[in-house]
Amino acid sequence: MESYEVLKDVFSETGIKFIAKELGLSTSLLYKWTQKPSSDDIDQSGTRNPLDRVLELCRLCNNEKLVSWICQQTNGYYVKNADKKDISRIENSVFSSTQLMIKEFSDMLAEISFALADNKGIDLNEAKQIRKEWETLKSQGEQFVASCEDNIFNKEDSAN
Repeated sequence: MESYEVLKDVFSETGIKFIAKELGLSTSLLYKWTQKPSSDDIDQSGTRNPLDRVLELCRLCNNEKLVSWICQQTNGYYVKNADKKDISRIENSVFSSTQLMIKEFSDMLAEISFALADNKGIDLNEAKQIRKEWETLKSQGEQFVASCEDNIFNKEDSAN
């Protein structure tokens, strides 16, 4: 789905007049954000919307902190999708891929156990390490699901 289509859906659910009023912007500008951006075609009235600008900012900075911050502000977390090169390198085995997920889960549990070993609870530095392990586990899970979606584990298709 394109950014202008996402905005069109969101604005129709929330109400474009309400959003325009809250942002202090004109409804005509918001309507332009919901149209396909114009390239060289003068007949198109769309304009670059904030989603496109944030995406461009992310590309220019090449830093996940921007996306991660947005996710945190909306009460969520950013999980990077598996790199297609990483997916193609994994063995075509559901078993080995599942073992990798279990290993990552085990690593996270080991980090939690280490944090609790001193009987003082989990301090902020330990929480940071647990978060790091959790993010790795989520990425490994995403890689497994992406592999399934890319038909990596389908023995019938790989035989053809």
